[in-house]
Amino acid sequence: MSTTTSSGTVLPFQPSSMSNAQLAAVSFLARYSGATHALYRTQLGRWFTWCETNDLDPLVGIQRAHVELYIRELAGPA
Repeated sequence: MSTTTSSGTVLPFQPSSMSNAQLAAVSFLARYSGATHALYRTQLGRWFTWCETNDLDPLVGIQRAHVELYIRELAGPA
């Protein structure tokens, strides 16, 4: 199995060098293909980037307030 970066580059599946969140994302994405896979991959990438920017683990310690802030950012300036 392999994974694809946001730039479309296919990388070998390397679980020993992946975080728990990355493993969860790869496992989740494995069941999808085509446009659905691409959309979910993009959205997960955005979530991971937002979490990294805000010094959060994408899976551990996330609270509703974090999700609300992320959604607000997706909506853009009001």
